[in-house]
Amino acid sequence: MRRLIGFILLSGLVVSPAFALQVEGPLSPVTAADVKQHSDFALRKKHPNAYLSDTGDFDGDGRADEVGFYKNAKGQVVVLIKLGNGLIAGLPSQLLSLRNDMPRAGVKTVKPGTYKTVCGKTSGPDNQSCQPEVTTKTDAFEVFTFEAGSALYIWTGEEFRPYVLSD
Repeated sequence: MRRLIGFILLSGLVVSPAFALQVEGPLSPVTAADVKQHSDFALRKKHPNAYLSDTGDFDGDGRADEVGFYKNAKGQVVVLIKLGNGLIAGLPSQLLSLRNDMPRAGVKTVKPGTYKTVCGKTSGPDNQSCQPEVTTKTDAFEVFTFEAGSALYIWTGEEFRPYVLSD
């Protein structure tokens, strides 16, 4: 089941070049200059890459991987994960708008550990479909909107599976 959180349609990431069909033209990284006009820019100063990209070992192979926002000339934005083995994964979600969505969107690496999910915080164990917490043994990444929703993406060995942390 897919769940809409903020502007991100959550579903598993597929390690495939198929994401390229969602966006036209060459892609380049979203930069701080692209989002500096927004009032939330002050929040971006807490991160060395302004929450526009980050690195970690997301698939647990011992090599550095990168996650970040990439744009085309039309201002369409996608989230890409560049794995250390050369594969590129993309979120199979709706395209983001550089002008409307990106000023409030961010991405960051999350270290291994156990994290409470939104259903664990609100629904509790009485909800049979609720997974109150999730544990990652490798780095994971979180895609979020400032002071709003967030989803944690964890590698399963086959895909990046999303877990909603807040909405």
